[in-house]
Amino acid sequence: MIKHYFKLSLRNLLKMPVITIIKVAGFSLALAVFIVLSKYVYNELNYDKFHTDYEKIFRVCSKMPGNNNEIVEYPVSGGTLAKELASRIPEVKYGTAFFKEDEKNIVVENKLYPIKDVLYIDTSFFNVFDFNVHSTDIEKIIDQPNMVIFTEELAVKLFGTADVVNNTILIDDKAFTIGAVCDKVPELSHFTFNLLISMSSVDRPDNNFIAQQGLSFYNYIKLTKPIDQDIEKKIVECGKNVLSAFFSDMGVDGMDVNIGLQEMAKIHLNSNMLHELGNNGNKKFVYINLILIFIILTVSAINYSSIFLIKSHYRSKEIAIRSILGANRNEIKILFICESLMITIIAVLLAIIIAFFIGPVFASLLNSPISVSLKSILYQIPVLIVMAAVIGIPAGLYSAMKLTRLTPVKLLRVGNPKIRNKVIRSFVVFQLTFSAIILINLIITNSQIQLMKNKDLGFNTNNIIVVDGLTENMRNSKNFLYEKMKEMNWITDVSYSQHIPGVDLSVQKVTSKLNEAGILVQEIRADGNIIDIFDFPFITAPSNISQLLKKNENILINEEALKQLDIKNPIGEKINIGYGEKKIIGVLKNFNFESLHNTIDPLMIHSGSMQAKYIVIKTNQLITQEISDKIRGIIHTVDPSFSGNIIPYTDILNSLYIQEERTSKIYRISALIIVAISLMGILALTSISILNKLKSIAIRKTFGAKSVNILTLLSKPFSYNLLIAFIIASPISYYIMNRWLLDFPYRKEISIQPFIVAFIILFTLTYLIVGYFLIRAAKKNPVDILKYE
Repeated sequence: MIKHYFKLSLRNLLKMPVITIIKVAGFSLALAVFIVLSKYVYNELNYDKFHTDYEKIFRVCSKMPGNNNEIVEYPVSGGTLAKELASRIPEVKYGTAFFKEDEKNIVVENKLYPIKDVLYIDTSFFNVFDFNVHSTDIEKIIDQPNMVIFTEELAVKLFGTADVVNNTILIDDKAFTIGAVCDKVPELSHFTFNLLISMSSVDRPDNNFIAQQGLSFYNYIKLTKPIDQDIEKKIVECGKNVLSAFFSDMGVDGMDVNIGLQEMAKIHLNSNMLHELGNNGNKKFVYINLILIFIILTVSAINYSSIFLIKSHYRSKEIAIRSILGANRNEIKILFICESLMITIIAVLLAIIIAFFIGPVFASLLNSPISVSLKSILYQIPVLIVMAAVIGIPAGLYSAMKLTRLTPVKLLRVGNPKIRNKVIRSFVVFQLTFSAIILINLIITNSQIQLMKNKDLGFNTNNIIVVDGLTENMRNSKNFLYEKMKEMNWITDVSYSQHIPGVDLSVQKVTSKLNEAGILVQEIRADGNIIDIFDFPFITAPSNISQLLKKNENILINEEALKQLDIKNPIGEKINIGYGEKKIIGVLKNFNFESLHNTIDPLMIHSGSMQAKYIVIKTNQLITQEISDKIRGIIHTVDPSFSGNIIPYTDILNSLYIQEERTSKIYRISALIIVAISLMGILALTSISILNKLKSIAIRKTFGAKSVNILTLLSKPFSYNLLIAFIIASPISYYIMNRWLLDFPYRKEISIQPFIVAFIILFTLTYLIVGYFLIRAAKKNPVDILKYE
């Protein structure tokens, strides 16, 4: 019997193939997006949960009083903090600290390899974290000096095999032994590594590495039981005492540093501090994707249900005949449910195929390890089947109930009951409203991102190249490289720097005579040439400011720092930056040296204790790949092993808004999908609506109405529907976007332009879609229509 129902359902679907295709295409596209985006959301919510007892692992952060009574948090702290907490507090089972280097050069079989993401670890590292290491006595290995641990991926890359234990490599001209091999770091980890070096290799009695690096260690603790207020209070109090003793040993007094705890599984989505271990996610972005999933599924579900319901009304004669031949109401209901389920099941199968194609695209846009494989989709199939049933069964059941309420006699006498235009109109307005909201929001979002990327920051950003990943040879050959580059007539200036505007600036506490409590000041350490390269704006400065800045005792500060330090006559005034006094030789105008997510903070520029991380080059030509290759060639004369990045400074600035850029891209694709599904629905509803008006069209044409008049008459309701949709959508969009823009200190005011542009786009798309049916109906021969009627 079921087989019979599905055969009948298939025949009915083939009677109106265009409407069937629209129903299947819209629903399957929505399900495909659901498959992919739900994987992304799942990944984002499951970072670091592969560790045993992940809910008991916490990162210990530093908390320092900032400016304007704010508390500033950093993910780093002293290197002994976690170990001390584990030894003093019974509820802390393990404590570990590690230090990260972005890149380290190693020599394997007389070949030099630059290795990124290198960690110096202590013996408790693998007690806290569950990275799979192939060794039964890993603590003993880490406790020995000059021992390293390779990831399996790195071992295969350098040796061609994972069996590399006891092999020897060179790091900084010292021999190290590979003590163990670790599996590749799981993709859902908030930090990664390629090479692990035992802390005992660098922290020796003759070289106090932990003291040298100060507050630069990432500390993690693992508790014996879930945390509560009492345990947290004990940890915080103990941590403050440990840090006070740490600073006292370093000879630094007056540092008011507290600690805070971050649950490890929440770091990825909830932490965005300076010096994070990687590019963390964004909780708001996850919420945006959840909302997009909901909107796409809602639009497609209503789209499918409305088309199925309205189309079913044109089967009254079929239902009447079935009833006369003995079919009861339940059998007719089963027939409609089978037909609806067949469509949704076909849509599910098609969605799985589409997901394979769009998965890599979304993975690239979201920068997320989204894997769309048959195995991974198997877990989602039950959910997809439930969704197909939840949408398919009610749609089929409701349509059958509407038709079986009438007796066969009434169905035969009345014929196909016409759907009220108000019903069709309400569905069309719904589709247009959602499309309008999406388009308006998309235009405003893009406008804000362009404002942030193109705003004048107050200093020069053009024709500047940044070289990172400097090697020791490059640092030691500073003067030689400088001269070699200056020989090129297209290079106007070169600077070595530890920081550049917009990139991972450090923070120092600064005090003055009238502000002994001090303030936190952002810091750029660089040689004096940095001034001429970026053309920083000054309020006051001597003409030879670049030369003066090369002296360690001299410093520049900006207006905001001057204001908060309460300094009236700055030139020659001395300030204390924690490790010595500096003399102010100039005052900078306030300019945006950070991303436009932040207001202008206090800033200082000096060259003291600089550890060069970048070479900054100013050219008098547009930056091309040829220019980058020439610079790389010059560097290779000093160090052929150099493999760092040579990138335009504008690309670095654009990367500050990568989260907004990703949001915009994914929003763009989602908007396209939502509008496409809506327009498919409007197309189907339009064809059905015109069927309702065929007799009226024929009569009008019989009495002399021209095709142009008929076309105008038919198109008017769509114009009204579009206008109603925008009246509803505009205040909703304004509210949503106004709330979103509040997160940006520098934002574009919402004008009427996005609303007008969105209206024009949607008006054009709508009439391109429905125009064919309108023109075709207006040109129909009235004789053919009336004969059919």
